[in-house]
Amino acid sequence: MSGRRSHIRFVVSPPSHGVVRVLSDVEIESVGRDDVSLISREAAAVDERMILEVPGPDADVMVPGQVTESRPVIVESAVRHFVRLRVPDGGVARRELDQFARMEGDDYRARGSAHYGADRRLAVVVREFAVRLVNCSRSGCLFEADRPLEVGTVGTLSLVMEGHELADHVLVVRCQAIAGAGPVHHIGARLLWVEAPSAHTIRRGLAPIENPV
Repeated sequence: MSGRRSHIRFVVSPPSHGVVRVLSDVEIESVGRDDVSLISREAAAVDERMILEVPGPDADVMVPGQVTESRPVIVESAVRHFVRLRVPDGGVARRELDQFARMEGDDYRARGSAHYGADRRLAVVVREFAVRLVNCSRSGCLFEADRPLEVGTVGTLSLVMEGHELADHVLVVRCQAIAGAGPVHHIGARLLWVEAPSAHTIRRGLAPIENPV
């Protein structure tokens, strides 16, 4: 991983648990009474929870949902994934989603899951993955997760250490399954310098360095 020779790597004791938050583009295929159908580049796991962020005329609408179906489909000669999200009844998010469907026209409600046309609306899904930090340096981290993350994925890593919440943008540079550990993967990520480090970033919050590897 970039920086492994130029920066001292150290373990964190006690082990720190955190969350990786990943945003990805999707297209809204249809809006039903109880669910939303999406076309995504990535597959999803049934029962996985995510947040659908729908652009609105005044502000984005955040709609929590749970995956009930995920399967590969062919869209314009490319492999994509049809993902169905169950949306909770009631609440502001549900009303805003209904308003979105009305603004886009009745066709959004009339489509079936077999329709994969080009007239879809772009949106964003926010997915969160629980992780355990294995070791870290000032340029990157190694953490464990119960699912793989594709190399090239950009996200936000958040940790709580000694009562302080730390966060940094990361780029996944390698992902390797751990033999005999079931779904657990070791994921190497580089810390991205998209903003000046502050007291709340991992780069600053991990100092002073202890327990060198």
